[in-house]
Amino acid sequence: LIEAPTKDLALTELQKAGLIVINLTEKQGFKFDFFLSGASLKELAVFTRQLAALVNARVPILDALRALYKQTTNYALREATYGIIKDVEGGLLLSQAFARHSRIFSPFYIQLLEIAEIVGTLDKTLRYLSDYLEIA
Repeated sequence: LIEAPTKDLALTELQKAGLIVINLTEKQGFKFDFFLSGASLKELAVFTRQLAALVNARVPILDALRALYKQTTNYALREATYGIIKDVEGGLLLSQAFARHSRIFSPFYIQLLEIAEIVGTLDKTLRYLSDYLEIA
């Protein structure tokens, strides 16, 4: 949510913050709800590197995701993390849960997660993905 005297000013402020606004809806007076197209490569790289560190430290995947959910400030990434937690709790594989958030995670990202689950190299694959995202 953002406070602004007009919808146009709300849009301008969000764009100045580097956000891509897809939908802007007025809420109670001068507040507008906005939806992001995803997360920046830097945010994804940090998220992925933190997940890799937690997996490498043998933190159970759900605990790792819950910790990242609490730390994540990007709205879209935070909501995706919440959805991934719920999906994994519901029995989906990690890659299947990530695949349900293709607005944020690319097919390449998801395919590497699928392979890592099969081979058993999730921590190494996540480190590789974070390196890849940092130079992309």
